[in-house]
Amino acid sequence: MTRPLQVSPDGGAPHGIQQMGRSGKVREGKVMVALRGTVLQARNWLVEGEPMSWRRVFAGRADQAATARKFAAYMLADTGRADDAELIACELISNALLHSRSGEPGGWFGIEVTRHGNVQIAVYDVGGKGIPRFPDTVATESTEHGRGLYVIRDLAAGMGVRGSPEDGHMVWARLCLGQESS
Repeated sequence: MTRPLQVSPDGGAPHGIQQMGRSGKVREGKVMVALRGTVLQARNWLVEGEPMSWRRVFAGRADQAATARKFAAYMLADTGRADDAELIACELISNALLHSRSGEPGGWFGIEVTRHGNVQIAVYDVGGKGIPRFPDTVATESTEHGRGLYVIRDLAAGMGVRGSPEDGHMVWARLCLGQESS
């Protein structure tokens, strides 16, 4: 039985590919150096390649929110920002369900995660009930609504909205990679 080659995530030695030198010491062989180069090429391709986007559509019900926000976290599991992505997705999804026709019977919302250097998390709604607004002041204890948007503003490098009440909105937040979750 042949076992698949396992390469460590840090580009280190694949399990089972080592050479013994004449002294009896283990040394890297040409195969391992080639594989390490391949792992580095794969990482560069992933990080510096073309933008990658993943999308999912969910029924416009509150019981779908947990699965949708876990989707966002999963797409960023290797970045140190998965928790931030989940929090941002949670807030944007909650707002779509509460403040648009997405939360009405037959409604839906979509989530899109795009990676290219940094990350954009976007939630699509079906419109209605006005245009999303972002806070430009600091939340106070008396602030009744929109507190989650303050959290997003503090976590994200940018945020915005595109669309209309008639056609739907895409509300997005951009995360910088290379820093840990807050």
